[in-house]
Amino acid sequence: MQRSPWSRGEKIAVIALGVTVVGILLSLTQPEVRHFFGLGQAVPPPLVQSTATSALSASMTAIDSSGSQGVLIPAEVQKWCYIEPGGGTCDISRFVQFRRADGTILPYAVQMLAGEPVEIKIPAGFTAQVWDCYHNSVVTGPQDVKKACTMTVARGTSIPD
Repeated sequence: MQRSPWSRGEKIAVIALGVTVVGILLSLTQPEVRHFFGLGQAVPPPLVQSTATSALSASMTAIDSSGSQGVLIPAEVQKWCYIEPGGGTCDISRFVQFRRADGTILPYAVQMLAGEPVEIKIPAGFTAQVWDCYHNSVVTGPQDVKKACTMTVARGTSIPD
């Protein structure tokens, strides 16, 4: 008598294990699932690599000279931030000078690092790419963003890459 390679019980066990693994992966990566289970906010996919300092240092990397829009510093963008009840913080440590993936610092762009949501009031003359913990959107000022978990903002009408 030849035995079937997989018994009914073994097939059920493998399917249950697969469903469990998929469920764990979803709960760790999808904001909607994390929210449903009350696990807090997942960190969004990074828009750019960033630094933990807002100082522009020539010794670290060259500053992009194409930024004719004028300097935008983290402290200025921090002033646009308002704490949402039960939301995140507007601490200056959350705002850093924008750094491209190749390490080039852009003096006319600032990034707000990922965290719990805050409200941002984008003034006229600025454009921001905002992650609201669920979706990316591009916002041109003046506009109130009611929920921002991370953001890249620059002077003018384009977002740096």
